[in-house]
Amino acid sequence: EDTSDPEAAVQTAESTAKEDTDIIPTETDIHILDVDKQTMFNYEWSEETAALLVECECSVVLLGGEDVERYPQLAEALSQNMANQQIYINEEFAVLREYATDPDSLDTLVSTKDMQVRRADSTVFSVLYDFYFYNGMNDGTRGFGGATYDTNTGKVLHLPDIVTDLGMFAQAVEDQLFGIFGADVFHRDDIIKEYFEMYGADGTHWT
Repeated sequence: EDTSDPEAAVQTAESTAKEDTDIIPTETDIHILDVDKQTMFNYEWSEETAALLVECECSVVLLGGEDVERYPQLAEALSQNMANQQIYINEEFAVLREYATDPDSLDTLVSTKDMQVRRADSTVFSVLYDFYFYNGMNDGTRGFGGATYDTNTGKVLHLPDIVTDLGMFAQAVEDQLFGIFGADVFHRDDIIKEYFEMYGADGTHWT
């Protein structure tokens, strides 16, 4: 038999709801950042063969509008990242130009790195790096990386900054990957947990 007081239950529900709204920010509390995506590129064209020998492209994201002044430290961090990516694309271009001297190769050698915004608000700025490299000697290499910044400080956030128990986190990742791909595709059963033990503190690029 239910002997609970309906009126008391309503009061409890209202109290719980108020506590939740005190903790969880509303949509009006979250500021979506104004971002500006830019692309840098280098290429090598052969007049003799009328062919594109090398193509290097790299995209970056910077803060735009009033957010440059609102979050100056993040704006500076993203500007520094742009400078680093400029060095990256120049180095990739130099490497591929060496491979492109082969007169028998008709392939366009490619290096691309696309910076994709996954989250950009007043709390966190997080991006995914999608990169591809083809030097004419394989089928090309595709890879992904990530970077996550504290919007207010511009500091890169590592996993321990948001994960209190890396062991439990590693277990969750293992369960997910084993469930999708099966454990037999990995070299060892403990390889994922070992990775987070060795590199989880500051070597994991995440988004």
